[in-house]
Amino acid sequence: MRYMEKIGGVYRVRLRIPKDIKTHFGQSEIRRSLHTGFYRQAKSLALGQLGELERVFMVIRSSLRVLS
Repeated sequence: MRYMEKIGGVYRVRLRIPKDIKTHFGQSEIRRSLHTGFYRQAKSLALGQLGELERVFMVIRSSLRVLS
């Protein structure tokens, strides 16, 4: 998976923050440890993390529309 990287035997997921909401995070990407060195388990956990982050992005975007 292109959003996963293995560092020191442990996988982590990383996701670039979209430009339109980057100011809310103060960084260009989010990295989270998946706390496993097993690829299959990491892949499953990564999909859950990515879904959660996408929901956070949607909430921020919807609140920006309300404020506009």
